[in-house]
Amino acid sequence: LAKVNIPISKKRKLGPKTVDCVFLGYAHQSIAYRFLVVKSEVPDMHVDTIMESHDVIFLEYISYERRYAYKF
Repeated sequence: LAKVNIPISKKRKLGPKTVDCVFLGYAHQSIAYRFLVVKSEVPDMHVDTIMESHDVIFLEYISYERRYAYKF
């Protein structure tokens, strides 16, 4: 799990600054990482989209399954 900072073009002054994502791998054409957005409170960034960024904080102690597991 990772917290990816929102690009400047999509930031709001009083809105959230990060998006929760899962690391997918490395970008092919740039020096960045590829992420799948799993939780977003930003209207311009939708869940289940892939984004590239190098401005990220990795949360190594939290796994995706534990944080977003469905409870039946």
